[in-house]
Amino acid sequence: MRISNIKPRKILDSRGFWTLETTITTSEGIVAFASVPSGTSTGKSEALALQAYEAVSATEEIFLDIAGKEFDSQLDFDNELIAQDGTSNKAKLGANSILALSVAFCRAQAKSKNIPLYKHINEIGYFSGALALPKLMMLMFEGGKHGSGSIDFQELMYVTESVDEGVLLYQKIKNHLEDEHLSTQVGLEGAFSPRELTNVKALKIMSRISPITPISLDIAQSSRTGRGIDFAKLFNDHKLFSVEDPYGEEAWSDWTSINKLYQSKVMVVGDDLTTTNPTRIQRAIDENCISGVIIKPNQIGTVSETLTAINLAKSAGLAVIVSHRSGETNDDFIADLAVGAEANYVKFGAPSRGERVAKYNRLITIQGELFQTIA
Repeated sequence: MRISNIKPRKILDSRGFWTLETTITTSEGIVAFASVPSGTSTGKSEALALQAYEAVSATEEIFLDIAGKEFDSQLDFDNELIAQDGTSNKAKLGANSILALSVAFCRAQAKSKNIPLYKHINEIGYFSGALALPKLMMLMFEGGKHGSGSIDFQELMYVTESVDEGVLLYQKIKNHLEDEHLSTQVGLEGAFSPRELTNVKALKIMSRISPITPISLDIAQSSRTGRGIDFAKLFNDHKLFSVEDPYGEEAWSDWTSINKLYQSKVMVVGDDLTTTNPTRIQRAIDENCISGVIIKPNQIGTVSETLTAINLAKSAGLAVIVSHRSGETNDDFIADLAVGAEANYVKFGAPSRGERVAKYNRLITIQGELFQTIA
């Protein structure tokens, strides 16, 4: 496949900040695009993104070198981008510039094969072929840097089997807040963030609304200003399925301790610790720090490196959770990624803002396609 033209541009993300969207055209006339999200609470080891205007220039610079070249595979294309950048963290050309091109190329290849994007991802990632929908970690309350109230855990989520189930629970939470004359204002990812609620009060509401539905937390300790957490009490008092980022991103021994103590009871999930980086994921495996891992393509910068991280996690028996970012676009690539990579779970936020709903709606479309295929 040859790239004959590109068109990078600035677009707005869900927080009103500028980000990058890039459209590519191949010599066969295939047109594909991708836009790139960004995070509010970011791990220090994430690949670096450029300012949007810089990313536009960097993308144009990349095109000067790739124009007219033949690329046989995603890996071939991504390796060219990585080589052009020449740094360990995408600092020269920017992870956003590189990822937009990488995802657009992935879409173009799927179009050239006339197959769904998720099926193409499944093939190039050498996954099993057992395509199914992941379970959902659907966001109900949010706090910390994502909210505006007293909740300082970043995400409080229900683990559901379907979009229908998650939406029903979200509406029940909303009705409860209205009945109690509490605010239904939402945070960056569409979940409720009333000023009157604390972590414990929000958890109690979730347990009262649905006592049987497991709850997942993202503590986001690296970005948290709250005091230390009594995890023994937290796990005993609430029906928790998983806890993400319970410690800071370099507190490796603390991660090992909590995972050894509670891995039979609660899934310990790495995000800031691991940043979709195969080197850091391998260290977390070696030191027995986690039992699940967050996957965010923009943390590492290419589709190929993302698939490598997923395969590494799977080979070690870790649960794979494909996740959005706080600053999102309407690009629904991660829904196809989750299905194609046979992820165990997804985090797309609450079912209430357009950039989050786009991912859920894509899952619903994929569900229909898979059902028709099976039938």
